[in-house]
Amino acid sequence: MSLRDTNPAAADSESKKKLFDILHTALVEIFKIPDFDRSQRLDIYSTDDMEISTNRTPDSVLIEITVFPGRKTETKKKLYRRLADDISAGFGIPVNDISIVLYEPGLECWGIRGGQIASETDIGFDLNV
Repeated sequence: MSLRDTNPAAADSESKKKLFDILHTALVEIFKIPDFDRSQRLDIYSTDDMEISTNRTPDSVLIEITVFPGRKTETKKKLYRRLADDISAGFGIPVNDISIVLYEPGLECWGIRGGQIASETDIGFDLNV
């Protein structure tokens, strides 16, 4: 996730944890990832280091999620809506200032569990949701 240091979600450790929890809960409930699968990064930039389009507020948020491929378009729509609604409700950020991008490299592009290729490994949960 990328946002400016002036964003209310970057205010303190509690706010950052709340943002992480919003993202994780949505991924568990909608994408059906395991609850223990919690790997998130928050990039916070000074005003000088992050330019934002003039049609957005300074509180804009960019969420980039790298996931295994396979989820249905309807499932992705649910995730986008849920994240926009929950972040807006939690921090007062307009929903139009929340952008979400999914990156879905093929399973052959993932080295997991000690260097095993994900396409030849039982990943332990269903991707076809």
